[in-house]
Amino acid sequence: MRCNIILVLASASLFMTAPLKAAPWVNTDDQYLRSSIQLLADAGQIRTAVNTFPLMWRPLLQDLARIDTSSLNDTQLLAYTRLLTAARFAQQETMTSLALSGSTDPFGLSDGGNAYQEQAKVSLGTELKGHNWSAGVFKQFRDKAYDSNLYTDNKTHWDGSYSAYTLGNWVLMAGVVPQWWGPAQHQSFLFDNQSRPAKSVQVSRLNANELLGNAVSWLGPIHVNVQIGEYAGTAVLRHARYGAARANFRPIPSLEIGGSLVRLRPYPEQLASIPALFERYTVADSTTVGIDVQWRQGDWSLYSELSSQRTGEISQGWLLGAQWHFGHESLLLNAFAELQHIPEKYQYWLSLQPNEALAQPKRMITLGIKAYMPQGHAAYAKISLVDDSDKVIQLVEETSYLSDPISLHSGIQLPVLGGLLSLDYRLQHGDNVLSNQTEFTHRAGATWEWRW
Repeated sequence: MRCNIILVLASASLFMTAPLKAAPWVNTDDQYLRSSIQLLADAGQIRTAVNTFPLMWRPLLQDLARIDTSSLNDTQLLAYTRLLTAARFAQQETMTSLALSGSTDPFGLSDGGNAYQEQAKVSLGTELKGHNWSAGVFKQFRDKAYDSNLYTDNKTHWDGSYSAYTLGNWVLMAGVVPQWWGPAQHQSFLFDNQSRPAKSVQVSRLNANELLGNAVSWLGPIHVNVQIGEYAGTAVLRHARYGAARANFRPIPSLEIGGSLVRLRPYPEQLASIPALFERYTVADSTTVGIDVQWRQGDWSLYSELSSQRTGEISQGWLLGAQWHFGHESLLLNAFAELQHIPEKYQYWLSLQPNEALAQPKRMITLGIKAYMPQGHAAYAKISLVDDSDKVIQLVEETSYLSDPISLHSGIQLPVLGGLLSLDYRLQHGDNVLSNQTEFTHRAGATWEWRW
């Protein structure tokens, strides 16, 4: 098995040195690919900064080209081939995709593998690449969208569409692409995949490994992202404009540091149209500053994040986490544990989900594990214990809501009919605030995607 993998890697040497003709970044929608990147980063095999997604391909390919595969253990070799296969697929000058999905109820990506915000969805997309440009057009057709509201029915949208142009070591991008900022695996303070992505214009460094200047050479690889945008109008509290910037760097292989800044400007006329929301969330501009640190040691790493927000007064949230990598030549496992604290006055819009009572978690413990096999089989399981804020807003009085729930999120991924089939499930247990009785709730979704 190991010899066969090394032969495949040797045959890819020309590919590794070729110029990259692809969308310049790694998307956030493949949690198993992210596990492979984190494994190699923890092991010191990847030197670039990796805690800002979309993550650029160029420095990853440079780091992969420098790896001596004979020095890798079995799990590192599996992660290496997983990343190499994804990069080879991204090299195609044209790519087309078809995805079908449906669910019984809404739940976001933080709950597991895929985000479901409609009962049924058909997504079509195509990407074109040139030497220094790329573009993608993705169209989604939706039935009974859970995130419909008094402003829009959201029958269709263009999530995932983008255009990008490379100039020197900088990439200019305009589009609606998902993002993930920081080391957290379950839920980020700033950008994550719980809700629909924002419309944005961004400038990013193409290759974090290139020297930014002699004065900051001691910081090591530096990734920079600056953007302006507007949140999708799929929930009342996501009507807002923003400006944001993030830089993360690795002064030594075992240490990665990131800093983030987001300035948010809500649309007060939309927020104020619903009194319950107006009382709970401020219409004033807010500024959020975040600092995150990850310490990497071979098969494991520790990470933390501090988020400080000012909206008239200062609120501070924090997160502590750890991850471990283990397995063998045909199975990669990534386990993690996280503790997150969010103060009640923190304006945490990203946690709000459509078609639900609006309750902000103030404390959350998450334990999870992800598994991946070379043939495309994968699975995950996470359990979360949530301590909710005392303030719960129910826009519809009969909406069922479980207070302080314990949630089990699980799913599998299987190769089916030339594509990948994902099945996602969530089981919750808690006290129903309407009936004052303890009960279980279930949610399930399925997605099949074919790319060629």
